[in-house]
Amino acid sequence: MKKSVFALIIVMTIPFFSSDNATGKNLEPGFEADTTRPRVIISSDFPPVDVIPGGSGYGPDEKRSDPDDVQSMVRFLLYTNEFDVEGLIASAGTLAYIANKQNILDILNLYDQVDEKLRRHDSWYPTPDYLRSVTWEGRDKTYGRSAEEILGDGMDSEASNSIIKIVDQPDPRPVWVCVWGGPREVAQAIWTVRETRSHAELERFLSKLRIYLIGKQDGSAQWLLDNFPKLFVICSDHNFNGMIWNAAGSDTTLANVTWTNAHIRKGHGPLGAVYPKSGWDPKSPGQKEGDSPSFLYLISAVRGLNNPENPTEPSWGGKFIRPDSTRNHWFDDPAGPKTVYRWRSQVQNDFAALADWCVKSYAEANHPPVVEQAHALDQTAEPGETVQLSARGTHDPDGDQLDYRWWQYREADSYAGSIEIQDADNREASFTIPADACKGDTIHIICEVTDGGSPPLTRYKRVNVDVQ
Repeated sequence: MKKSVFALIIVMTIPFFSSDNATGKNLEPGFEADTTRPRVIISSDFPPVDVIPGGSGYGPDEKRSDPDDVQSMVRFLLYTNEFDVEGLIASAGTLAYIANKQNILDILNLYDQVDEKLRRHDSWYPTPDYLRSVTWEGRDKTYGRSAEEILGDGMDSEASNSIIKIVDQPDPRPVWVCVWGGPREVAQAIWTVRETRSHAELERFLSKLRIYLIGKQDGSAQWLLDNFPKLFVICSDHNFNGMIWNAAGSDTTLANVTWTNAHIRKGHGPLGAVYPKSGWDPKSPGQKEGDSPSFLYLISAVRGLNNPENPTEPSWGGKFIRPDSTRNHWFDDPAGPKTVYRWRSQVQNDFAALADWCVKSYAEANHPPVVEQAHALDQTAEPGETVQLSARGTHDPDGDQLDYRWWQYREADSYAGSIEIQDADNREASFTIPADACKGDTIHIICEVTDGGSPPLTRYKRVNVDVQ
């Protein structure tokens, strides 16, 4: 609940991505873990699925809240085929400030009505029973409270204890904690580890965590930033507003209530039907979803756009800066919400396609292109040398026409200049290393491929060129 809203490129060095990550299945607990996808925990101040918008002025406190968490959860559940979902946490929410995991279990009952249809399109979708087994409850009355009030001895919860067990698993992949409400539960887990283990053990524990905060919704957020300089934390204080339908400068037609009615809320099964009409203010219907950038940041990495270990790279979840190089903390890029809504057409097409999967057969729905490169993704070249680019082998499972776009990913480059790509809209392209490029410079080229299906879907791959 964010009342302030209202009042790889596959990067080959990332261990948890693989080019064939769509060919396996989600494994049930007790089996060997899949190591090709991000490990994710969602922590949400999740209201009832029949939530009453907080700004409506009526209803009991345990029903009134910001419906945007329900909106974001509908989207997230359609992306569970992309993740190893390690936990769904209900933190303190609604105007009663209670944590009630039954609210999450209720929306999983709706997922239970569409998951088999989703698996007709991708067998990676987890079972509802598995998701229920990793749903936990936090503590009540934590929203907006100081760290001193909500952290400490005797403050452990089902959720904080589960986070410790997840991070302790012998899995080399980091654990991404997407925090939609306050981070009290993950902060309490860290507090407990700090108090019960050695400094070296605490450091190992912290090194496995990646935290993406949507705002600072309780005092534990600042506590984390103040006390753990090495802890990887992304703090989106404003950029998440780029998900909101009427964000200044955005294309509102791709996220207003007309769009959500047509593509999500109506004719797309019971999960889409529960997508709330508005956020906090019922007089401003449309997409709010201020929490969705936390996991879209990872989705665009799976898609091949960004390296999630480097938040300076643009992503579907925004772009961030590191004001203090001695601290592993990342904050909003000055470009603001634009860093999120610049991808809106691709993000919304993706969402609409997945909603179609809830009701359409494989033959009736659209599926994303598979981007291949006919050369290594990591290359070397000297100034004046021409680099040949080829997406030969790229194909579409539905046989749709493919449009190609090669572009320089300047935000990821260490080379400060611009390059000119020849035949940038063809499957085969090329560019010449500029004469002023220096040894050690890097140039990154994105191959962006969009299919001709309805809605059109886009995928990426990145070529990294080191100047010799």
